[in-house]
Amino acid sequence: MISIDEAKSKIDQLKGKPKFEKMLQTTAILTSLFGQENLKPVVVGGLAVER
Repeated sequence: MISIDEAKSKIDQLKGKPKFEKMLQTTAILTSLFGQENLKPVVVGGLAVER
């Protein structure tokens, strides 16, 4: 289980990382948060087609 404060801290730690890594890690953090509420995110748009 991850708290909002932990999520914010993890996102702050992504500063300076490559764009793709930031997007991927942010998605993982949000997925973890959403999972606690039985929400399942759907990836669309730029992240879905990013290489």
